[in-house]
Amino acid sequence: MRWFRKGPPAEPPEGLVVLARADTYEGFERPALDDARVPELAAARDIDGLRTILIRLARTGVDGYDLVGLGEQLGSAWELLGFDVADRQGRSAIVHTRGSDHPLFATEEGAQAFLQASGGTAVVPVQRLDRAMTSPGRRVWSTIGNEHNPTDPFGRIVLTIDEDDHGHLAHFPGYGGGGGTWTGDVPPGFVDELRAELDRGGGPDALRQPIPPDGTIRQIEIVTDDVPRSWMFSDGFARKLDGYKEACALLDGLAHRLSGGVYPRGAD
Repeated sequence: MRWFRKGPPAEPPEGLVVLARADTYEGFERPALDDARVPELAAARDIDGLRTILIRLARTGVDGYDLVGLGEQLGSAWELLGFDVADRQGRSAIVHTRGSDHPLFATEEGAQAFLQASGGTAVVPVQRLDRAMTSPGRRVWSTIGNEHNPTDPFGRIVLTIDEDDHGHLAHFPGYGGGGGTWTGDVPPGFVDELRAELDRGGGPDALRQPIPPDGTIRQIEIVTDDVPRSWMFSDGFARKLDGYKEACALLDGLAHRLSGGVYPRGAD
């Protein structure tokens, strides 16, 4: 994703912030969560640490905050809300020029035109982490595939398992069509077995390899005592490693069973 600049060099707002939820867009400098741990975790890009704070707050009934990413964020758990423009003071030019009732720009081109007209310094993509990922009650979240990749006709699936061992599978089809959602019970001990295989694989650091162009990306997350652990890796590479290949097989087998065979992997 490109950054557009005009005038003297300026550092555009970029990184992670925890912002109060609002019915209208109030800019990326609106009230943030008053917690001394947040700035340090945000500076370290510790998404799981920030999520732990929000999940535990939500368990107490405080769920009025979002984890927002300014600039490009990787992974399908991020939703692009739109594009803002930073003014010369590093504030939201939309809010401070047009008012909080003006929405984010839907396209980068629209934001670029506003940048030129307003004298701003940078176009700022504004993304929000899926709110389900900052809510309590989920034990496992996994996704594989890309519905926007022309080389992946099947598309993407998202598998979730809640604290009561209920599974939910969603299929987002590629150009091959299809799609659907399925639910069902997850076998007792499944999550413990999955966690054990991932641990046997050596943790997320064992998978820090470049993902090849058009490679199949798999993301896995397990939440224990409201603390998430996350992995994102090339599925082809992970299937060569003990522990990880078994974890992938467990997830594929469950997705195959829940979908009644629609998901083609895991048939064996």
